[in-house]
Amino acid sequence: MIHFSQPLVLLSLPLLFLLLRWARRRTHGLTLLMRGAALFLIILALASPQLSSRLRESYIYFLVDLSGSIARPREELLGLIDSFMVDLEHLRYGLILFGAEAALDQGFTSRLDLEGISTVVPLEGTDLSAALELALAGFPKEGGKGIVLLSDGLPTQGEVREPLARAVSAGVKIFVLPLRPPRGEVWVEALALPEEVPPGAEFELDLTLGALESGSGETSVPARLLLYRDERLLQVEEVRLAPGPNRFLFRDRLAGAGFHRYRVEVVAPQDMILENNSLEGATVVRGGPRVLLVRDRPGGSTSKLLEAGGYEYRRASPAELTWEALELAAYRLVILDNLELAFLDERALTALEGYVSGGGGLLVIQGQRAVTGLRQTGLERLLPVSYEGREPAQAPSLAIVFVLDRSASMMGKKILFLKEAAAASVEILEEGDRIGLLAFDVDHHWLVPIRRAEEEGKELIYRKLAALKAEGGTDLLPALREAFHSLREVEARLKHILVFSDGKALPHEQEFPLLLEELEGAKITVSAIAIGEDADVDFLRGLTEATGGKLYQVKDPRDLPRVTLKETERITRQRWVIGEIEVIPGPAAYLLRPGLGPEPIPSIGGYVVTYSKETGEMALLTEGEDPLIGLWSYGLGRVGVINTDLEGRWSAGWLEWEEFPGLFSSLVRRTYGRPVEGELAITTEISGPEPSLRVIAEVTTGAGRRWANLLAVRGVLAGAGPEAEGEAPREFSLEQTAPGRYEATLEGLRPGAYLLSVSAVRDGEGEGEEEIATRTEPLTIPYPEEYRRLGTDELLLEELAASTGGGFLDPGEPLPEELLRGGLVRKVRELRSVMLLLALFICVAELILRKFT
Repeated sequence: MIHFSQPLVLLSLPLLFLLLRWARRRTHGLTLLMRGAALFLIILALASPQLSSRLRESYIYFLVDLSGSIARPREELLGLIDSFMVDLEHLRYGLILFGAEAALDQGFTSRLDLEGISTVVPLEGTDLSAALELALAGFPKEGGKGIVLLSDGLPTQGEVREPLARAVSAGVKIFVLPLRPPRGEVWVEALALPEEVPPGAEFELDLTLGALESGSGETSVPARLLLYRDERLLQVEEVRLAPGPNRFLFRDRLAGAGFHRYRVEVVAPQDMILENNSLEGATVVRGGPRVLLVRDRPGGSTSKLLEAGGYEYRRASPAELTWEALELAAYRLVILDNLELAFLDERALTALEGYVSGGGGLLVIQGQRAVTGLRQTGLERLLPVSYEGREPAQAPSLAIVFVLDRSASMMGKKILFLKEAAAASVEILEEGDRIGLLAFDVDHHWLVPIRRAEEEGKELIYRKLAALKAEGGTDLLPALREAFHSLREVEARLKHILVFSDGKALPHEQEFPLLLEELEGAKITVSAIAIGEDADVDFLRGLTEATGGKLYQVKDPRDLPRVTLKETERITRQRWVIGEIEVIPGPAAYLLRPGLGPEPIPSIGGYVVTYSKETGEMALLTEGEDPLIGLWSYGLGRVGVINTDLEGRWSAGWLEWEEFPGLFSSLVRRTYGRPVEGELAITTEISGPEPSLRVIAEVTTGAGRRWANLLAVRGVLAGAGPEAEGEAPREFSLEQTAPGRYEATLEGLRPGAYLLSVSAVRDGEGEGEEEIATRTEPLTIPYPEEYRRLGTDELLLEELAASTGGGFLDPGEPLPEELLRGGLVRKVRELRSVMLLLALFICVAELILRKFT
């Protein structure tokens, strides 16, 4: 049937008839007929003619639930879709995948490409409403419309009522294939325990496990139940779980103060979904010592200093601790007393960072033992000092001179291996270090005067080494004196001479003791490598022992590069200076005692070399202004460092000083968690599939507990379990939303145990911040609700089908005829272009006819 969308244009046809009648007297008959036909076609084209017909078409969307609770391979679900599709000309299929979000994988096509599916949706939730909305938005206006839904009908987000009403009004039929979970599935439904318990009191852990029918004819599911406290296994039980909830009660008592974490696991033979097999909870025991002294050896003076200050403490070795933030949170201060920091693993560092960020105090006492073998440590980011990150304006950490024997006895392999050894050692020096090469026989001269070990300088050193030749006798002392005088003028924290020699040194009986005395006074150490059997070992031993260096004896020249590299690495990693070190007050000396400084402070016998960070507060310094005692704030907590031991090896003068116990007590007080006058209550709300955490803090102050307003409220969320290893704490700010009420929301948290700390401070009007209230609580984020709601919601699925005139489907059965039959669709074809082409053809033909007639 032909229709015109602009029918009024057809009113011009009578005018065309009159025009042709008038022109008949002047125009040849055939020409007039052709012109009239062309004009007639043009008028019809302007009226927009359309040829319409009705065809049958059907549009079907497959909605496939891929959420975590389905626990079926994607290939199995796609196989079900393939079994439903039939090849009919009027059928069009589309594919929507959904979990916590919905995504259109394929638009309408005659057959879905089930091999090339790459769409990924989050599995931690089920948003059925989003999938229905997406399908309804994709249907054309006309034709049969249907949805085939493959789901368990257990949405965790969204509301299906609104899209269901729209589907009913749009005539969209929903057919449902219920997806049922695997049989014999088990999960941990809930774990309840008191938020706080008294020391030594018995309390209950209320546990609920869920289970589905086993399908093997048995009425219960066999499972193993495991209960952990602070990662230590407490109890194992073989249980049988009836379908539905199963409740268990356990009893425990806690003697020591602190936060304690419980974890429940359930294991069953037929279990497919592992994400819901574990759940955590935490409680706290108040009271007990508030200082934790971590030391792995007996002795030391830290215990006595704490007792003198009246601090109650617990002493523990690193092996006795679980190194979790929850465990440390029971204390206001943790002291690491000369531990070997190189052996603090990522788990311990993560716990310490979470503890300090949440408001805890940390004091690190480090002597030579603490930093021996230390290359890098994550502990550095917590400290007010740095081991490596010196500023450009600060002195280099190392200045070293290689004193090389080039006497005639070094000819052959010895000189070749010596050059190779020196080059390899130069290569490992850092750019900021200083290096010099001094060669000697009976005389001496600089191959390379002391300079920065940058790349350009290293290239020069390699060229000079390559040209080195062996000749002459052996006279070491003048070369040593020259190296000493040059090093003495260089500004560096560590100054070292490395001597290579294979012969006897000429006797300088009067000069040698004087040189040793000068070397010791300038804090320059000397190491030596004696090459071969003829080396003057006695002389070199006396030299190295007097200056605190090391002696190596190399009998085979081929071992020279290895030994040299070993000694150079030892020197470059040496993080301490030994000798009589004068001590001066730093800019923050008032933190230890107001007015500290007019009287002399006892010297120390050595210290760990560090560099002050920009915001670090240095209370005591060496005469070279290296940090000895420093503090700073980290997150909500405070951190202090003492860069010398308190065992008497380096600190004998301090330990005998009558003022020192008071200074140490002040340092502890500065890093110790402070009591505050206000009260702070924390409420948390967990929601969403990822999930998100809403933190609500209510702050009151004063005797009347008035709401505290206009405060700066900050929070820290630190992971507390093994899964948090290497995970940085999350710092956040809370905004005021009502009188005394402050809120914040954190997104994208993983399930597990956390330590939540919130601190409220008020601006002290030029006198710094005044802390009003602080609180630390354990927090557990459970696994997503998606894995807790298992089964099939037959009622919801039946409502979807019945409300829209659909029904339930069976696997392997064809789709219902009413879904395949579809509906009539009006197809319209525009004829305007056809008529204009015909008119053009007639006009061209008329022109040709006139030309030849």
